[in-house]
Amino acid sequence: MWLAVADDTSTAKVYKIGPTHYEADIYAHGHKLDTLTAKGHTAHGENNGLHVTLHVTSCVEDAPQPQPGTGDAKPTPLPGGDHGKNGTAQAAQAE
Repeated sequence: MWLAVADDTSTAKVYKIGPTHYEADIYAHGHKLDTLTAKGHTAHGENNGLHVTLHVTSCVEDAPQPQPGTGDAKPTPLPGGDHGKNGTAQAAQAE
């Protein structure tokens, strides 16, 4: 996959090598500048002020997904009254 890079001149060709292993060849003006390798971690590169980061992320497909319409619900307050700054100070003084 080819991607544009922030300087509007460079491009990156990204390859998926394995489940958490990616490589990106960085090009500018038709010349290869560098290859970043991210194998389970983030890879960083820099060339004459251009900073490039190749970041690997993952997710679990069977993880619980948020239900539509529940994002605007207000949290239920804990019992016992004020839990703001005063509640924190009171808890600290009680110790």
